Amino acid sequence: MKALLLISLAMLAVSCSTFHPNQVDANITKSIESAVLWQAELDPTWTPVDMASFVNKRSLFRTEGNFFKPKRKIMVFGHELVYAGMVGYDLWAGPNVILDGTPETIATYIQKAYDLKLTEKDGEYFCNLKEYIDLLIGKNPNTEGQTIVIGSYTGP
Repeated sequence: MKALLLISLAMLAVSCSTFHPNQVDANITKSIESAVLWQAELDPTWTPVDMASFVNKRSLFRTEGNFFKPKRKIMVFGHELVYAGMVGYDLWAGPNVILDGTPETIATYIQKAYDLKLTEKDGEYFCNLKEYIDLLIGKNPNTEGQTIVIGSYTGP
């Protein structure tokens, strides 16, 4: 009888737990989005603190050069994350993501979610986030159906 009571209490405690994997994913999403939009806390080397704490967890991401590939489905800007980076992409320095989807659908999501006014030119989107910081959204030149989003530092 005592064992049944303990098992029942243990099951109740587990079912009442407030932790869910979706909360972790929401925190990952928020940390990456805020890093790309330059809203995140930065360390003295300009590394986004929260984003770094997630991408450096080997249970969540695998390192591939300067990029981090998620080990499970993670949504960023309403689209599936393919890679995240903190250094930059090609000639553009800054936190970035490669997402499944088109520049248009990702730009639409960002405009609605963050109330940003993006300018479109030749299928690419951009806006100035703050002095020397631009948001750039364009097709991934290496993979069809993917888009790069970079919060690019353009200053001295």
